[in-house]
Amino acid sequence: MHEAPIAQALLEAALASVPDPNTKITRLIVVSGPFSGVDAECLRFYVSELSKGTCADGAELVVRCEPARLVCGSCANVMPCASGSSIEFICPKCGGPNTVEGGRDLYLDSIEVTAD
Repeated sequence: MHEAPIAQALLEAALASVPDPNTKITRLIVVSGPFSGVDAECLRFYVSELSKGTCADGAELVVRCEPARLVCGSCANVMPCASGSSIEFICPKCGGPNTVEGGRDLYLDSIEVTAD
């Protein structure tokens, strides 16, 4: 249910970036990390509902997932850490300790528009 205010904020940002009232937003592209805590389908539903009657009515919401990274503190080896994958706390390359970087991102990356 926390997706509703997130959808509202994304939609407000998209609408504010369209100065011409004859412009129609056709697609919103959002970047989300595996630890953002956002359900993409739920977000799509809320954007669809909240955009009704606006220039974004019917716009497609594309959620691009960007993985977090596991970074070794000893050898600096970097491995992607996607949603649903296990987190390896030990570096497979040198046995050093891995830390998780990123993965909490959630932002409106871009919008696609058409002029009427």
